[in-house]
Order: sequence, then structure tokens, then C-alpha cells
Amino acid sequence: MFRQPPRSDSEFWKLVQQYGIDDASNNIKDGSTEPVDGIDGEVINIVHKLSDDVVSNQSTHISSSQSRCNLIGKTATDNCLATANKNMNKYQENIKELTNRFNLNDCVGIPIHTVDRTNTDPKYLPCLIFEKIEKDNNVLYKLVCPYGKLENTFSAEDIIDLKSACPEELKQLVIDELKYIKIIEACKLFARGSTSERTCDTEKENVPVNNVHVKKQGFFARLNVILH
Repeated sequence: MFRQPPRSDSEFWKLVQQYGIDDASNNIKDGSTEPVDGIDGEVINIVHKLSDDVVSNQSTHISSSQSRCNLIGKTATDNCLATANKNMNKYQENIKELTNRFNLNDCVGIPIHTVDRTNTDPKYLPCLIFEKIEKDNNVLYKLVCPYGKLENTFSAEDIIDLKSACPEELKQLVIDELKYIKIIEACKLFARGSTSERTCDTEKENVPVNNVHVKKQGFFARLNVILH
């Protein structure tokens, strides 16, 4: 300890030097695997074996957990795919049923977008099927409306059945004499009401065109009543 005289001349250290007693820790060589303080070698082997078993059990547990996770993931994937395939088959059957329902010259309707109509305007544009196209197991229809032949083609999902509400005037259209028209233009014309060339007497008084009242033809007026 600090400020204490050395004790190398004490009787204890003299006896230690006389009998040749050395520190036991100095006799142990670095890296030696020999038993220390009388520890049995079999005990050391048992300890090593237990350590190896613990490491092996941990590795087995991790591998087992990964296997269970993979099994659960595969089962969930198989179930999802089975459900998706079932829904797809059901969807295709419904499409096939709808396709078989429509034929040439049938009266069908096309939904008019809310942007192109008001709440009091009809919701569907009445049309006739004048051509049926089958390609790659898909069926498409070409339609004609009172304003012309529509440029787009339509599937069975895009149209509704209007056979029970189809006016005779629509069936009497001369398709060959009609030109092609965009669907958005046809919907706007039908929603606003097709007009005849007949106007009121205000035209004679040079009233601006925007203020001239026009009269709907009876055919389109009846369509508005039926389809509204």
C-alpha cells in the first residue's frame, strides 16, 4: 500500500523462499488445456459437448422456423391463386352468357357519362347492333345510333339490353346512309335533344342564335321519356 514500508524482509517471505514455494499461476503455460486446480478432464469434455449440443439445437430451431414460415407462405399463396382462378372462371362464364344474349339488330344502350348530361337527361344512348366481331375468343360489337355509326367498338360489358324499350323509329334507320360519329358527340346530342330545322318566329326578328328556341322531334322526345 502507499506510504507503507516494503515487507520483503518479513518472516513469511523468508519461509516462502526457503522452501521454494512458487505462485501456482506462474506454472500455467499460455494456451495450456491441462486440468487446473484438480479439475477432471472428463468434466471439461462434458462441458464442451454440452456447448456443441446447444449450438446444434439453436441451428436446428432456426432451420425449423424457416421451414414453417415457408410452408405457411406457400399455403397462403396456393389459396389466393385458387380463389383468383375461381373468380376468373366465374367472370368469364358471365361474359360468355352476356355475349350470347346479344345478336345483330338488337337494341342496346350505352351509358352516358354524367359530364355530358344533367340529372333530368336520359342515362343511356339507344343504339342498334349492326356488326358482331369475334376475335381471339372475344366478341365486340359495332353500334349505330340516330346520329350515325359509332367509331368505337364495344364489349358485352359496355352495353345494356334495351329490347323491351326500343322505339320502332330506331329500327327503321338506314344504316348505310349514316356517317361515323364519336361517342361523346352522339351522347351530347342525345342528352341535349336532337332538334329539327324548324324554329320559332323569333328567327325572323334577327334574334341571336343562342336565344332561339328549337323544337324536339317527336321520335327523340319519346326516347327521352322511355329511357329516362
